[in-house]
Amino acid sequence: MCEHCIAAHGITPIQHCPYGVQLQEALSASYGIPFSGTGSGIETLMAPFRSIFPANGTVCAACGCGDNTIGHWSRWCIVRLLVAWILAQPGHPWATLNDIAVNSRRTATICTLVLAAFRRLLRQEGAFVHQVRGEPKSVAWWCDTLIESTCQDATKELGVPVMHPRTNQMHCLLHAQLIDTVRVLPTEITTMHLPPVILAFKMVELVIG
Repeated sequence: MCEHCIAAHGITPIQHCPYGVQLQEALSASYGIPFSGTGSGIETLMAPFRSIFPANGTVCAACGCGDNTIGHWSRWCIVRLLVAWILAQPGHPWATLNDIAVNSRRTATICTLVLAAFRRLLRQEGAFVHQVRGEPKSVAWWCDTLIESTCQDATKELGVPVMHPRTNQMHCLLHAQLIDTVRVLPTEITTMHLPPVILAFKMVELVIG
């Protein structure tokens, strides 16, 4: 599928995944994010995603909806997209990870942390071509684990205790003036849709508002 067709038909990662909208609704209920869904019980909504596993070793180890490649992970995989949405809680329309990232330094930082944690988790689970694939994990496991890993990474990499969305209902904001962003020109098609590289040049503080 070419870039022209993607733009012309308005194809997004959520639409591209057979269960994208349903997973977004389930995660929003599970993590207390406002969403215009059905309002069903949390466990009822999440239950189907605890039994969705990749069909084989050639499809995405995380979502099972695309090929197991960097191109899919960086643009189409809804796991890292929905995790970024849960943690950043953008107050503007979005369809891709880049849409979330470019809104502010704070959202760019969160998206970059999500991507870094996602890559590490993929390597941990043996998702890369040269690795031995680990035991299949459910889509729900990938989402929950990536959220946990990103929150931990924020503390380790930036020195700030980012509140876990399930343990704190307040909206956490990073001080934008203490974060420096550097946009890097893409070197290949697989990096075209990644957010800016983040350089934390000071101890970043957390504001709960």
